[in-house]
Amino acid sequence: MARGTRRNARRVSRWAVVMALALGGCAPATAPGRAADVALTWERRLERRPEAPPPVPVVVFMHGCTGIWTSDTPAWVSFLASHGYAVVAPDSFARPGRLSNCDPRTLTTGRVPDVQRLRYEEIAYALARVRELPWADRDRVFLMGHSEGGVAASLWDRPGFRGVIVSGRPCRARSPHLSGLWTPRGVPVLSIGWAMDPWYRGPGSCQGTRAQVVTLQGIGHATSSSPEAQRAVLAFLDALR
Repeated sequence: MARGTRRNARRVSRWAVVMALALGGCAPATAPGRAADVALTWERRLERRPEAPPPVPVVVFMHGCTGIWTSDTPAWVSFLASHGYAVVAPDSFARPGRLSNCDPRTLTTGRVPDVQRLRYEEIAYALARVRELPWADRDRVFLMGHSEGGVAASLWDRPGFRGVIVSGRPCRARSPHLSGLWTPRGVPVLSIGWAMDPWYRGPGSCQGTRAQVVTLQGIGHATSSSPEAQRAVLAFLDALR
C-alpha cells in the first residue's frame, strides 16, 4: 500500500472512532435532547462585538476545561473585540449535567471520556449559527480554542473556518485518536504555547506539525497575558482578513 494511501486510511480510521464516540449510545429517541443541550451552549454564549460597521469578522472561541468565565476566555474575548473582531464563545457547561473534564488542583484531565464529542458538536452548532448572524462576515470566520478548547480546535477537520488558532495544547495525546492536527489541508493554523506547560509537563504547542508555532519562553498555561501571543494572534488574523 502506498504511503499516502496508508496515511489516508489511518485518518479515516481515527475519524471513525471519533464519530463512534459522537454517535454511539444515542438512539433516535435521545437525539432531540442532545440537540437541545447543544443549543443551550449557544444561547448562553459569551459574545463581544467591536464598534465597526458590518460585515464583521468573527472568531468562534472554545473555552478550556474550567469553563467560560475562567482561564483565558474573557481576556481573549475582550482583546480580540478591541481589535476589530467579533467573538462568540459557546458555554459548554450550559449543558445539563455537564461535568468538568479536569482537576486544576492536580493538573489532570480525562474525567469525561466523551468530552471531545461534546466540543465537536458545539463547534459545528456555533459555526451554523454564526452563518445566520446578519452582521457577521461569513467569509471571515475563525476558530480559536484554549487548552481543552484548543484540543477541540485542533481536531476540527471540516471546512468553514478561514484559519484556526490553537492555544495551550500540544498535538500529542495519550490516545492516538486525539493526537495530531486534523484541520483541513490548506487552512492556516497558528499554535501558541509555553516552553514548559505544567499541564503537560512539556511544551504546550503543536510542535512538529504543519502549524505556525509560537513558543513562549518560560512556564505557563494561559496565553492571553503574553504580549508576544497577542501580537502573533493579531498578525495571524489580520493576514487572513
